[in-house]
Amino acid sequence: RIVIADDNPRNLYLLEAILKGNGYEVIPAKNGAEALAAAKKIPPDLIITDILMPVMDGFELCRQWKKDTVLQGVPFIFYTATYTDPKDEQFALSLGAERFVIKPQVPKELIKIVKEVLDESLQKANAPGNARPLGDEMEILRQYNEVLFRKLEKKVMQLENEIAERRAAQ
Repeated sequence: RIVIADDNPRNLYLLEAILKGNGYEVIPAKNGAEALAAAKKIPPDLIITDILMPVMDGFELCRQWKKDTVLQGVPFIFYTATYTDPKDEQFALSLGAERFVIKPQVPKELIKIVKEVLDESLQKANAPGNARPLGDEMEILRQYNEVLFRKLEKKVMQLENEIAERRAAQ
């Protein structure tokens, strides 16, 4: 059973179709809050989530997921097209995610990653005392703010360039 979260209906549908086509039961969610609520009702074997979503983004979802005593052992995969900077990946992994995957992926490769993560999770579950300690909460929040600020700066620069191009065209 896999929870998937993405606010883009096309991305959600495509991911669901790929996973169901490979025999997985899928629980779709439109944002992190929906995904977390669904997982708390019936804990899944894996979560795959986008990062940039309304209500609760993927980073906050991962923080909440890894703090939950029931869900913290469930593997977490980020699947994003927006946060592609190596610092974003570092931050995602520091939150406890098992993988950071850039969209789009060839379905065969995505399924290979899913199987690897599930296999690794099974091996961890069978090995005693292998829980990964989470980082200092204040440091995590500082890094989270840094990632969001970097994304905002990039967007502002894009908008400023667009305004300059429009002015030049006028």
